[in-house]
Amino acid sequence: MARGVYTVAWLTVSASDGHRVSGSFEFGVQVAPLTALAGEPGAATSALSVIAVGARAIFYVSIVLLLGGIGVAFLVGLEHAGRLRVPLIAANLFAVVGIVGITEGQLSSSGSGWSHLFDTSLSGALVTRLVPALVGAVALIAAPRLSQRTQRPIMAVAWIGAALSTLADAAANHASTEAVPILSVLLQWMHILAGGLWVGGLAALILVISATPSEGRGRLLERFAVISIACLLVIAVTGVLRSVAAIGSWQGLVTTVYGALVLAKVALILVLALLGAANRLNWARSSTPVKGFRRIARAQVVAGAAALVLSATLVNVAPPSATGLAFSGPAPLVATGSDGNILRVRLEVSPGIAGDNNFTVALTDYSTGSPINDATVTLGFVYGAGTIGGSALELTSAGQGIFSANGANLSLRGAWSVTAQVQTPKWIYDVYLQVTTRRPTSSASP
Repeated sequence: MARGVYTVAWLTVSASDGHRVSGSFEFGVQVAPLTALAGEPGAATSALSVIAVGARAIFYVSIVLLLGGIGVAFLVGLEHAGRLRVPLIAANLFAVVGIVGITEGQLSSSGSGWSHLFDTSLSGALVTRLVPALVGAVALIAAPRLSQRTQRPIMAVAWIGAALSTLADAAANHASTEAVPILSVLLQWMHILAGGLWVGGLAALILVISATPSEGRGRLLERFAVISIACLLVIAVTGVLRSVAAIGSWQGLVTTVYGALVLAKVALILVLALLGAANRLNWARSSTPVKGFRRIARAQVVAGAAALVLSATLVNVAPPSATGLAFSGPAPLVATGSDGNILRVRLEVSPGIAGDNNFTVALTDYSTGSPINDATVTLGFVYGAGTIGGSALELTSAGQGIFSANGANLSLRGAWSVTAQVQTPKWIYDVYLQVTTRRPTSSASP
């Protein structure tokens, strides 16, 4: 290599939680690099994609149905749970599909493929999720062919398989990267188990309630109500503890995408709880309690499924504690500009170091200052004098004239020319901005 200073920009996938991590470092050939250590720490970024979120949602919904369905089978008695046999086998097979899809999304994010799976750390997470799920599937398929006495331990094996697959998933997510990973993983595991027994149990009860003896239905629902209240308490306590660890402050709860998803999930859990209270009143007062139970329980299952989709999205969004966007960190880089007539642009870049950053653009009318909403915004990046760059990042509208996205476009430390291209149905303008990435501080380090 010729004499000079070289910068390496890198991108990898975390072995702990599957998020992309990026950064850069410098080295010199026959000369010293520009800084003593010449390194930028890695910054985690979200890995949102249809495959990643969809596969995780399939996995969560399937596991929840397994946990709750098998639990209800024991609650009502296996002799009354014949209607659950096919749905439980289907849920287990879909869980396997979800596990494979999760790995596909992570391989795609890392730029790797299945042929190199066992050369990466992703293989361990795949095996620990997949093996218990496959054991559970075999147990569920075999159970109907066995005697009534043998079915109970075989069904227990299927439940344990689903629980262990969930534990493996918790150990391969955000929880494993926190200060006390064992405690965080256990809290995450308990959170999912409680949700499975509650929401999955409701879905199973809808199918089997009419197959149980009429004289025992009241006692059955009373027992399930106690289980539901216990699960709600576990979900609330573990959810609060996990959110505090991942977000860190009230500010983060209301200013980050991760925080917004948490708030939406809390709202859905509250809806679930209120519907549960309504179901209890229905059973006590209605002349047709089974019909009313099914109607309200279906609404609860829909709300629970929506909460699981949000959970799948949360896993694929790097929390503030992992992105370097925690609230003790530095203020974002700010650049402002205008076209001189139509619009003003304010760009915030956080944390503002070389590597992955969050880019937020606020668009306002040049004269009135009112937000411009009906626009598409694309940022173009060129480094230094134009010898490196040429990348682009399309931002997503968040409403009220705010557009944002994450990207590793500022891959090197130094001065960057940023072009904000703003297009509406009536016009298109370019606004030229300048940002200079900063050296990382201790508060921005992961």
